[in-house]
Amino acid sequence: NNTLLLLSVISVVLTVLGIRFNQAILRLINTPEEILPLASSYLNIFLLGLFFMFGYNVISAILRGLGDSITPLKFLALATVINIILDPLMILGIGPFPRMEVAGAALATTLAQGISFIAAAWYLNRQGHLLRVNLREFKFDKDLTLKTIQIGIPSGVQMSVVSIGALVVNSIINTFGTDTVASFGMASRLDQFAMMPSQSISMATSAIAGQNIGARKEENVRETVKWATLLAVGIASVFTLIAQVTPGTLLSLFTSNQRLLALGKGHLRILSLGYIPMALLFVTNGLLRGAGDTLPTMLFSILSLWVIRVPLAKVLSSIPSLGANGIWIAIVISLVLSMLMSRIYYATGRWKEKHVVTEAPATE
Repeated sequence: NNTLLLLSVISVVLTVLGIRFNQAILRLINTPEEILPLASSYLNIFLLGLFFMFGYNVISAILRGLGDSITPLKFLALATVINIILDPLMILGIGPFPRMEVAGAALATTLAQGISFIAAAWYLNRQGHLLRVNLREFKFDKDLTLKTIQIGIPSGVQMSVVSIGALVVNSIINTFGTDTVASFGMASRLDQFAMMPSQSISMATSAIAGQNIGARKEENVRETVKWATLLAVGIASVFTLIAQVTPGTLLSLFTSNQRLLALGKGHLRILSLGYIPMALLFVTNGLLRGAGDTLPTMLFSILSLWVIRVPLAKVLSSIPSLGANGIWIAIVISLVLSMLMSRIYYATGRWKEKHVVTEAPATE
């Protein structure tokens, strides 16, 4: 409840600032003028749903911490299904819905997130344990807030660094015109789908590793990492193979435009080379989060994005023979180097020195 209250304040601040400065931000990343009004409309509505997204993530983390990794997946599937159903209805104005086009896509996403959060909160409260959402307990606890910030800041900074880095890379992509932006958008959708299993395995690794680290069962932690790695790499290998062999089939789900398909095939073939290193990176980062050792992952993200990806994307994309392909190559190289840094740190064993939960003093 303390965390949800904290996130309520943060989401309000971010929403107000985002709506106030959204066009300035979009121009800063070189968004083409012809799509600026649509992008601004989408962003405004998306920002209104920040609390639902934050709240769902909190409840999912609680359930995974209790050893239930299946239920969060069910609520994620619920949000996905609702979004898929509402998207065409609101975009095209089918049935009782007005035609909203891009704004409809944003509203469908926000409604799906809201329903998923409410359903997850209801489920958590029905379980009868101490962890439940209670509005009467929405109050700041100084010690809990400081502990949450202490553990969360490195991960928060890491995610912010990743997001800002992605914006800078997108600003480089935007300079290549709307066709490149559109084809990258299609490839990115497929990337997100390919990443989902690795992200789920990472979250499961974090929960299981955290429990075993707390119980001082190091061998169980290493077994968890081993099997999580094998599973994540196996799934990533399948996605990589499909993307290399039949990229056109996948991209044709989004468009029949031959120019966009031709561009997208090249993008997807290069970007899919990063699926396996990304899977390895997610597993290792999941372990480090479970151990409460979040500072290294933050540092690795900063290095891979700002020292490698952004400068390399700028340099390689300026080579005429590479063009936009230089950006995708830079993304893959940065993923590989970030993965190597993370795995080397895991091998040192320093994460074993971190403990999120301290033992209570003995009482007579």
